Amino acid sequence: MALEIRRKIWHLMQGIIIVYLLNLDIPWLSERFAYLLLLIGIIGLIISMISKKSNIPIIHKFLEHFGREKELMEFPGKGAFYYFMGAFFAVLYFSRPIASAAILILAYGDSINHLIGKYYGRIKTRLHPEKLLEGTIAGIVAAAIAAAFYVPLLHAFIASGIVLTIEMIEMKFLKIDDNFFIPLLSGLILTLLG
Repeated sequence: MALEIRRKIWHLMQGIIIVYLLNLDIPWLSERFAYLLLLIGIIGLIISMISKKSNIPIIHKFLEHFGREKELMEFPGKGAFYYFMGAFFAVLYFSRPIASAAILILAYGDSINHLIGKYYGRIKTRLHPEKLLEGTIAGIVAAAIAAAFYVPLLHAFIASGIVLTIEMIEMKFLKIDDNFFIPLLSGLILTLLG
């Protein structure tokens, strides 16, 4: 299986697992869930720093399987770190339904956008030459449907559309990791619509 397919499937699964755990009705977990995400992010950052200098057997295989070569040299596990940090801030600052929807917008929107665009896309967007219109539309629809389990469908479509459009601009002009900003911007938009 190609690296980018593995990465996007993992990306999708991370979001689904985080949202599932967030919505479990286990009082001790619900009260501390944001800090669990922060702890996972910090542990991941420490492992990343160690991995740059030496190979940790199981971790190294995992990073080789899911990591881009450039990231393995510069910041192993970069995407996962920012994913957990984005989820941490979303859970910390937004209500549970909005945080859940925001994380699912990241999970579905980014994954489906890339996969559909890469394999079925033909029309390049004007905002970014590497993004394809078919992927962007599919990502917006998938993200909105997933988020609609937690927020109204119209709000989910608005937030998904704005955020995935901004992601194209971000890729071209800014170097903010989308795994970090998508859940935060989605949560903010959904809160304002709410």
